[in-house]
Amino acid sequence: MNPQAKGVFFGLSLKHHRAHLIRAIMEGVVFALRDCLEVFEELGIKIEQIIASGGGAKSRVWRQIQADVFNKEISMTQSIEQAAMGAAILSGVGVGIYKDTEEGCKKVVKLKEERIKPIPENVDIYN
Repeated sequence: MNPQAKGVFFGLSLKHHRAHLIRAIMEGVVFALRDCLEVFEELGIKIEQIIASGGGAKSRVWRQIQADVFNKEISMTQSIEQAAMGAAILSGVGVGIYKDTEEGCKKVVKLKEERIKPIPENVDIYN
């Protein structure tokens, strides 16, 4: 979390293409998220479920990278507009439709059937 930090693509050769760089960036972002998950776990907060949402969640590759780096199953919401849904749930709590956010989430947030499971060989490589 250093705003002065610099980055580099190391070990590139002529066999590497744009797709390799894009995937490396995606993996880097997921490793930064993994750092956050590890902080929660160090604080004793058990991460029982990971739900991907938003535009990036449309990418199966993105979700598979997350599953492999986190070594956890990835679910996806039916709605991609989670920020708006969160605001609506909070509004519902505020006006008394739901007693709390947990109730609101249980009633409103729906998950897709598809789950992305970690691929053990990939998990080993990422670890």
